[in-house]
Amino acid sequence: GAYYRSSVLPVCLDLKRDGDKFEECISACRKYSVECHVWKICWRMAKGGDKAFVDKAAAENRIQVGFDGKKKRNWLCPSHPLNLKLEVDSFLELAKKRPDGIHLDYIRYPDRDHCYCERCRKLFEKELGHKIDLWPKQVVADRLLRERWYGFRRTKITALVESVAKQVRNEF
Repeated sequence: GAYYRSSVLPVCLDLKRDGDKFEECISACRKYSVECHVWKICWRMAKGGDKAFVDKAAAENRIQVGFDGKKKRNWLCPSHPLNLKLEVDSFLELAKKRPDGIHLDYIRYPDRDHCYCERCRKLFEKELGHKIDLWPKQVVADRLLRERWYGFRRTKITALVESVAKQVRNEF
């Protein structure tokens, strides 16, 4: 969860006890003339975070699915439009707090074994112009198909970077 008061992201359960870490940090930075740069993790939900949020994302098929068909409950799928909106909105919210910079961390998939969810499959098949019979085995086994798959995945990450860059720059 967010370690600051957020209207976009689930808030860390420790916020009430420990206070707003962003406000604490930026106040100290300003006091000592040090720049404050936010490092925000993309797509990844904290383990032990807001269970209701994770459960809702899972129920809405917004989390990544592994090659083995298992859901990876702590990673949001980059192809889901609600996840893209959530990430962009969270960066905009942070930009309005006026840090000196914002860095996108974990701006990637967790590994090569993710995401093979049905949304990714349908979008990839649409891009290819044909169905893939042996999903996801065929994607991994066929070298040319695998390269197209990696390109497809890169476009999902690039979409977030481009959207965040454009919209956050408008805030500064």
